[in-house]
Amino acid sequence: MNQHWYLGLDISTSHISAVLINGDRQQQYPLFWQNGDQQHFALPMVVTATASPSQPWQMALENGLVSGKTVEGWLPFLRLAPTYQAEVEGSWFPTLPWSKSSELPLKSLGDALAFLLCILKDRSLAPELSPTRVRDILGRLNGVIVSLPSSWGDTYCLNIREVLYQTALVECGEQVLFVPGAIATLLGFQAQLPHTEGGTLIIHSDGSHTDLAVVDLPAYLPQLQRTQIQSHSFDYGGNALQQDILCQLIYPQWLPQLQDALSKVAKMMPRAGEVDLERRLLAAWQWRNSPVGRSLLQAANQTKALLQQREEFAAHLGQQEWRVTRTDLERQVIYPFQQQLNQQINHLFAKAGVMSQGIQQIICSGSNLDYCWRWLSVSLQQKFPQAELIRETSTAQVSRIAVGLGLVPLMPQIVDGDRHRYHDYLLLGTLLKILPNEPFRFDTLSRLLQGEGINARHCGDRLQALLFSQRPAGLAPDLDEQQSNVFRQYPFGNTPTTALCWQDDNGFYHVHEAQREYFLEFWRYLEQSYDIQLLEPYRLPFGRSPRQLSPQNLA
Repeated sequence: MNQHWYLGLDISTSHISAVLINGDRQQQYPLFWQNGDQQHFALPMVVTATASPSQPWQMALENGLVSGKTVEGWLPFLRLAPTYQAEVEGSWFPTLPWSKSSELPLKSLGDALAFLLCILKDRSLAPELSPTRVRDILGRLNGVIVSLPSSWGDTYCLNIREVLYQTALVECGEQVLFVPGAIATLLGFQAQLPHTEGGTLIIHSDGSHTDLAVVDLPAYLPQLQRTQIQSHSFDYGGNALQQDILCQLIYPQWLPQLQDALSKVAKMMPRAGEVDLERRLLAAWQWRNSPVGRSLLQAANQTKALLQQREEFAAHLGQQEWRVTRTDLERQVIYPFQQQLNQQINHLFAKAGVMSQGIQQIICSGSNLDYCWRWLSVSLQQKFPQAELIRETSTAQVSRIAVGLGLVPLMPQIVDGDRHRYHDYLLLGTLLKILPNEPFRFDTLSRLLQGEGINARHCGDRLQALLFSQRPAGLAPDLDEQQSNVFRQYPFGNTPTTALCWQDDNGFYHVHEAQREYFLEFWRYLEQSYDIQLLEPYRLPFGRSPRQLSPQNLA
């Protein structure tokens, strides 16, 4: 009998962690990599460029800034734009600044992730399974469940699906499911919860972002429905905190000694605690590609680590001493993050219609939250005096998110099925195909979409957004200025400022023909550049209803 196997894949800015799931036996097998006598349950997301065209990436020898050709923290770039290949010269766009004389296609960062996933596929081991058995299972998975920040859109999903297809972990795009990291965290912590029902807030903050979710837990967890969960994320994590240490605490003291060298750095400095993804990505990328920038990053990393252990830290730059205190860190870096976190929690509660008094427990996880715990625990307890704070107590090496993803095939109702079935690129491509030339009403459009296998009632809000304002990331007019800064060459970045459609006083829709032609040209490039199918609704990769969760899965 063919068994149903799934892969829970926690792809974060710093590492990859994974579990195999036998959907029939309801068993999980955490994957690990052997290095001598040591087992590693996390694969570092750090690679170094090589001079070999056949193998452009290799694993970095250490998890740090080894050289200007060592790349880390690149994952958020994959959410900014789709990649496409020019027809004539075959070059890939958009590109990122790589050095003074060269550029790096965004496609190469997807290839770097594919390189790491090939290592996972070829070298990973699992308890109770032979290496041959692990290879066999990874070659015939029914589905892959991937974590993502809830605010990261379908462009990121498109790029990840393409990478997983290239590595032959899936046979088609519909086999890849995405679950917000906060929901996976909840599932990963379910055995540790003091309250098995009631209001629960989840906060997971790692290197690149902070994930939030608020849930009204039912008495029996397998009865949890997607409609009972409200999730939200914002692009501030440990990397942004390190940047703020650099900008607020170190840069002002280094400026008198290195004014000329730091002049370009000053132009890219984000404000403390602020969510400014494009500016932060560009700053981090360019700092890593300059000797002075790498020195600043190393100083910030060292300061961040030492102020966990000491009240004060001092060092010399040339003849000048520079000094940082934990009080400086708290006032200029931690407090702005606390304010931002509080605002984002308030935003989530307003969206969910939840009162803070109804929260009984708060799950707190992630490397950035661990670092800030001495400060955040106090502010959270003040905001939620009735709630119990829950942190990691297990000694298990596999990530909680990966464990939580492993429960998704047993609880498929928590997946946003409509978002999976009708992703934004399917909707955009179908609209470009069927939009009438003459004025039309929305009910006419709904009938045309029905003929293409799309039920407009399940995606009406996103259809309206595509018609009148938003685009998948990489096509949005309000991102053009930032994209022109992040990407050195992005010919399709200058999106026309008009919407795809406009509506007259009688309720009829009219197509802006120039805008449609623009998107049609871009769509042709996408179809030629991506191997996964874009114009078919996706089915959920669960061949049949999974068995009901047994008690040992919840222990």
